[in-house]
Amino acid sequence: MLTSGNINQFKQLSQFDNLKQFNSAVEKWLIDSPFTKAQTVAFKRLVRYSAKYAGVCYAKIQTIVSATHNDGIGISRSTFERMLNKATKSGIITMYHTFKYGRKGHNVYVFNPYIDKDVSNDETIDVSKETSNLYKTNNINARNERHLDHTYVSSNVPQKLVQDISPFFDKAEDIYSIYRRLTLATKSYTDSLVTNLDDYIKTFKETIHKYKNGNIKGDYLGYLYGAFKRTCEQLHMREMAISGIYYDWLSE
Repeated sequence: MLTSGNINQFKQLSQFDNLKQFNSAVEKWLIDSPFTKAQTVAFKRLVRYSAKYAGVCYAKIQTIVSATHNDGIGISRSTFERMLNKATKSGIITMYHTFKYGRKGHNVYVFNPYIDKDVSNDETIDVSKETSNLYKTNNINARNERHLDHTYVSSNVPQKLVQDISPFFDKAEDIYSIYRRLTLATKSYTDSLVTNLDDYIKTFKETIHKYKNGNIKGDYLGYLYGAFKRTCEQLHMREMAISGIYYDWLSE
């Protein structure tokens, strides 16, 4: 459980190796920004409070909002909350609750790595060794896989995942793109992908439903990555709860 006031515990939530890497991701998020001018002010202030541990902000909302007024710009709490809502839906940040004496405290905001919209450009994604050979299927040149259907997807990808994705995205290239997002989202918990595959498939289908209903604005794959990330963290917390480390807040 994340405990209010215990700052050092938040270091483990950072998704970046250093501030330079974090700032580079922020610049890219701003280029694809879903925010209004006022929300951009809120976003940049949130970034400034995320420097101690790269990409992790544990300041209270009121503290951040008040700081914007010190610059003579000033935003409202509602503007900040609307920014958070957009940032969460877009996969830019993941929010975590803190607790103290069994009661909910303020949130912790964790920035996610930027994933390039060009899903065919592998150089923009730090894929783990386990997934580095995804584009090798028998003797077929990887460049041609973008024209092939799901039956040409490598056996490295769980077949159940392929079967459930293919009714929506039948091209091998699209399936690989989705799988890369999933492996990146679960890389901190290496066993989660295999043991909780059904949960991630459910997350994928829920995202598809939102996308088809027009409830996802901006980059679909970025949103999906954030959804996978949130599911992974929730599953991890649930497992810890079963072990007796987390408790009653799971039922709230």
